[in-house]
Amino acid sequence: MFGLSWAPMPLYFKIEGDQIVFFGDTFNHRPAIKELGARFNGADKTWVVKNSDMMRDRAALIAKPQGISLSETTSPSSTPSSTPVKSPISSSVPKPSKESELVDPAMGLTISQLMSLADKAITQSFPTPIWVVGEIQSLSRRGGGTVYFDFADAKTGAHQTATMTVKCNIWQNTVTWLQKRHGQQKIDEILADGNRLRALVQVKLYKDRGQITLTIEDVDPSFTQGALALARAELLKKLRAQGLDRKNKLLSMPNFPFRVALITADGSRAQTDFQHQLTASGLFPGEMIFIPCTMQGDRVPVDVSRALKAAIDAQTDIIVICRGGGSAADLRWFDGEEIALAIANSPIPIIAAIGHHDDTCIAEEICHTREKTPTAAADRILDIFRDTRLAINEKAHVLAVILDREMTRFDRLQSDLRERLMQSADYYFSRQRERLTLMMSHLQRGFDAAKSNQQSMFVTLAAQLNHFASMNLQKLSEELFARQQQLTRLDPGPWLDAGWTQLSAAGKNIKSMQDIELGALIQARLRDGILKLKVDAKEPRRKD
Repeated sequence: MFGLSWAPMPLYFKIEGDQIVFFGDTFNHRPAIKELGARFNGADKTWVVKNSDMMRDRAALIAKPQGISLSETTSPSSTPSSTPVKSPISSSVPKPSKESELVDPAMGLTISQLMSLADKAITQSFPTPIWVVGEIQSLSRRGGGTVYFDFADAKTGAHQTATMTVKCNIWQNTVTWLQKRHGQQKIDEILADGNRLRALVQVKLYKDRGQITLTIEDVDPSFTQGALALARAELLKKLRAQGLDRKNKLLSMPNFPFRVALITADGSRAQTDFQHQLTASGLFPGEMIFIPCTMQGDRVPVDVSRALKAAIDAQTDIIVICRGGGSAADLRWFDGEEIALAIANSPIPIIAAIGHHDDTCIAEEICHTREKTPTAAADRILDIFRDTRLAINEKAHVLAVILDREMTRFDRLQSDLRERLMQSADYYFSRQRERLTLMMSHLQRGFDAAKSNQQSMFVTLAAQLNHFASMNLQKLSEELFARQQQLTRLDPGPWLDAGWTQLSAAGKNIKSMQDIELGALIQARLRDGILKLKVDAKEPRRKD
């Protein structure tokens, strides 16, 4: 068999205007090329990076100039390109300028020489971009889209708030490339004050200012998002362990929220949407108290906590926190512990409408009610009034039904009592008539029996008996009449039908003005009900 030997193809670079182009064996050298921040060109399978003196030095460390062997790159004169390639290895001491030659070496280096040595040392120490981690501070965007900020880290062994910082920038073309690579929204989210960032940077010394600057060439969005998610999860775990995540949710929503506090930015769309939705329908009978507050930036935790305290001091019934949209990065201000504790310890139910459908911040997690938009938050308050009004109407209907049923029962009871009274009177009179008839029958039989034996005594006895019977009958008739009159008097129906009434107090009938005092409550019985009256005056009857 024939043996075949294979040698890897060299990696080359060439200068094309303001770009350095890598070609050849880019596959096996891809990690080193990517460390330079180069971008892949799929059309011709090359990698491209911006041309600069520093980048040409770094390119010479990993690749050969076009058509030149790697050993030839040590001599600038051997480079065929019109743009010279600097040797990656040079003297650690720069050639003195005309001005520096006038300085006595015994006196020391000039500032220019010192900066040149420092620049050379930094270039040799960091020949390629490196990954660094820090916190973004004082971020600003200037004309053209370039981003500037301080990259900060805590000082070891120093005070908790002490930091060391280094100036950092992202050039406009790099920002555009990052947005295309990772997505504009994701880049906008992670490039915000307070975020922890992992970035691929080129360390550079600005000799004129004696200042080290980091130029960012790539970022790791997953690092920032992971750090934010971890901090959020830790805070939620802490709140749940203390029972603070449900403290506001357990508060009872008032049935009549007449005083509603709105916390949002002054003049924002969230403010106008909420106010219009709450008042335009005409269904809100209460008062809206507007408390302006910063809803974006590092002032959010302090301002929102202050606004919540103001709403509580104003003794409002419901507090609404809302904002209108924004990026997901803006939500991180509502993931902080300061706002979370202010919401959890609020004695008033809080409705949060931070303005995101997919993302939920901790403020929304622990508040009483979460709504998606300020308009929905206003609708939620209007729904409370509708539900309360519906419950009142239902209870009023139930009370009306019960009252009607009781009045019907009372009418039936009154009719039943009247009927039973009449039946009792008829029964009593019937018994008395039967008794009289029986007595007369006995008397008649006795009279007839005695008539045959004692005719003479019959006349006298008959007269006596007749007189006795007449007297007894009259007495019984008077008694029956008196009882009938008594029963008639006891029957209130005719009196009530004639317009008379029966007055009573504390269960006793009132017969005289002496039986009642001024201011006393009395009851007047009528044909179809009872009136409850209060005595305001007493006037005795005139004696004419």
